[in-house]
Amino acid sequence: MKIAPTYYKTLLFTLSVIFIVIATANAQDFMDILRKPTDTDIEELKPEKPATEKKQESNGKKFSKAKSTDNKKAQKNNDDDSTAATSRGVRVLDGKAENSIVGSDAVRVKLGGDENTEAVEDKKNAKQNKKNTKKDKNAKKEQAKEQKQKAEEKKKPLTIEEQIGEMAVKKNQEEENAPPKISPMPNVNLDFPSISFDEPDIYYGNSADSNFNEKEELENSNPYQANTSAQSNNSAKSKKVPTTIIELSNTEKSNTEESNNQTNEYQFEDNSPQAAATDAFADNLPAAISNLIAKHQVNKENFSLIIQEVSRDKPLASLNAGKLRSPASVTKIFTTAAGLIAMGDDYRYPTRFFVDAMPDKDGIVNGNLYIQGGGDPFLVEERLRDFIKELRGKGVRHIAGNIIIDNSLYKLDLNEKDTFGFDGNQYSAYNAVPSPIMVNFRTIKIIFTPAGKKGVNISLSPQINNWQIDNQMTINSGKCSENFNPTPELSRDDKGFAVLRLTGKYSTNCGKSDISVVMGEAVEQMYYLFRDLWYAEGGSFDGRGEIGVVPNSAELIYTGQSLPMSELVQKMNTMSNNVMTRQLMLTLGAYLYDVPGNLEKGRKGVLETLTAFGVATDGAVLDNGSGLSRKTRISAQGFSSLLINMYRSEKLREPFWNSLAVCGETGTLKKRFKGTAMQGKIRGKTGTIDKVRGFAGYVQAQSGRVFVVVMIGNNNAALPSRYMQDDVLSWVYQQ
Repeated sequence: MKIAPTYYKTLLFTLSVIFIVIATANAQDFMDILRKPTDTDIEELKPEKPATEKKQESNGKKFSKAKSTDNKKAQKNNDDDSTAATSRGVRVLDGKAENSIVGSDAVRVKLGGDENTEAVEDKKNAKQNKKNTKKDKNAKKEQAKEQKQKAEEKKKPLTIEEQIGEMAVKKNQEEENAPPKISPMPNVNLDFPSISFDEPDIYYGNSADSNFNEKEELENSNPYQANTSAQSNNSAKSKKVPTTIIELSNTEKSNTEESNNQTNEYQFEDNSPQAAATDAFADNLPAAISNLIAKHQVNKENFSLIIQEVSRDKPLASLNAGKLRSPASVTKIFTTAAGLIAMGDDYRYPTRFFVDAMPDKDGIVNGNLYIQGGGDPFLVEERLRDFIKELRGKGVRHIAGNIIIDNSLYKLDLNEKDTFGFDGNQYSAYNAVPSPIMVNFRTIKIIFTPAGKKGVNISLSPQINNWQIDNQMTINSGKCSENFNPTPELSRDDKGFAVLRLTGKYSTNCGKSDISVVMGEAVEQMYYLFRDLWYAEGGSFDGRGEIGVVPNSAELIYTGQSLPMSELVQKMNTMSNNVMTRQLMLTLGAYLYDVPGNLEKGRKGVLETLTAFGVATDGAVLDNGSGLSRKTRISAQGFSSLLINMYRSEKLREPFWNSLAVCGETGTLKKRFKGTAMQGKIRGKTGTIDKVRGFAGYVQAQSGRVFVVVMIGNNNAALPSRYMQDDVLSWVYQQ
């Protein structure tokens, strides 16, 4: 059978189509083999994952989906870039475009998987940078917040304890940087008798005898004043309070004995300027006075004397009248006279009480109570209690705020507050440093109460909460006079908290006993004493104690007044009270030259006031105003001109005259000429420190005449001149 040509044509066409289709399919498979496997291909070839991994993968599903989308976009970009690169003559190898030179430019294009990886890394970096930026912002916010808190805390008033802590840190830092302290008294004797306003019991006989038997002591000068029940029971038998002694170790005793045997003892140098003495005060000694000087072996070079009738301009006797001497406590009449002249005999120191708001009908002060110190030198517990009663009388029952102590009347530098440098007895009453808010002469009472037969309880008055007591006392049942010698030591940390350590012996036979010491800061003593008395009088308050300044917005609610100046100077001169006199000089500076006062203003106030009053102050050097100093220098002529001018003043004669100790009756003169015709006929001020003996005052002679007598002996003339004083006073009385 013959097949038609049309059939062959159709068959041939069909076979051709089939061949083309098969060829095309094979070519695609071949290309698939040659192409780089995709992520999908790889995933299909991987074995099936365990269930745990599937769970983890499920948790990251969103992230994987986002990544897959990014890969697809990147793949599309790769294809486009590959095409573009090929058209520019750039070879594509493993998804990377390699350079071909087109003209003068060399181009490198990143394609495929590398570009995809970089995009992911860029996103990661961007995200991390965002996190870091946010973290930095948060850190800055926290830092700013901390700085703000610190600023607010800095503005917030510190408590009394915190402020005292700061002072303690500052003091410690300055002491560490300061050179070692060297006592100006190498032969000081710490074995003092009990505090007494009397001069020492000494031999008044013929001082030609070389065996002088006088204790070297300070006026008012044992380290602590002791008061025991055993002492009070035996007061009828003995007028003296049993001795409280700082016991020396064997080494200290040896050192003291050696120093007493040295010839280069402390000497007052003669390098201070000579005060100009007028011709009227040229050396002029009656034969009787010359004989007394020879009899008592007084070195004239170290001794000054003036005897002058108050109604005459020329002295009866004069020796080294213009020579500047160290006068010890005779200095006090300079300071007290200046106070009477400048401030008046009726001046009263104010202690002011302010409140943020007057008490409401229930007696509540909604705010702070401010206590502003006015420098009252005789603010004692009894008077403070009276002030509190007056406050209560003003309607104050409760203080909702804090108690703020304002002691800004005058300022003292740290070295001017030193209680150690003079003689090492930093806790003794005579070394107390003044304060505008001083109470009880800066003393703290340490009370010893027997606890059974083998113990003793120790407490404080006032009770200071931030003081911890470390009782290291040795207890026995011996004689009280021989077994009561407590030795206190106060140490303080930088937070203001203190440890009071007590060592020494205590006999249970002493019963309840106490000692008064100068310890701590005046502001904490005032705060705690006021708080105790406030509670005792039925008051209450919510806050705490702080040191600050009275704001202008505060209202004055009460002013407590001191004793009049005439009574205060009497206590200063008769009792030779150092801290009261120092307080007077500092407040005088603030009174005359504005607040805050300081030592420089006080010294200026005393000297300028006395100079204007006609006192010879040429070359005079004042230190702290009390005479408890190695730096003070005043001439005998300076003291005599003061005494004469005060006597000639109708207004000031009586308060000044009455301020002086009376022979045989009061103060530092009460043992002299007692029971004789001269008792009550001599008034004056004595001066006694190591290498200094002095007297300045008035003698009412049996003839009715009144004389001024000034005697000052320094160095090797000190002790002999002290023995000679009574002989000279007896001679003047007979004129």
